[in-house]
Amino acid sequence: MADNKQHKKRKQLLIAGAVIILAVLLYDLSPFGGNIRFYVKWAQCGSRPVETAGLPGINWYQEAPIYAPIRTQVWYCTPLEAEQAGYSASATTWTFPHLHKN
Repeated sequence: MADNKQHKKRKQLLIAGAVIILAVLLYDLSPFGGNIRFYVKWAQCGSRPVETAGLPGINWYQEAPIYAPIRTQVWYCTPLEAEQAGYSASATTWTFPHLHKN
């Protein structure tokens, strides 16, 4: 009897764990998660990409964190690519140091 209850409890825990893992994967594949897309971009670039950020007024780029619960930004492989797309290197002033290198 007790062995049957333990088996049933293990099965319930296994199902609950599988449901949680599936929910996390589905969230990450959604437009709100985005970590899998970020890691694919990282592999395409060969190094960690920069991500866009912005407030009303100035749009800038910054180093992307390794993990974030929500990723809705655009990523560029290099700061030069981000600057070419119109993103500043600074959050306070418009600066484009990679565009103006000689």
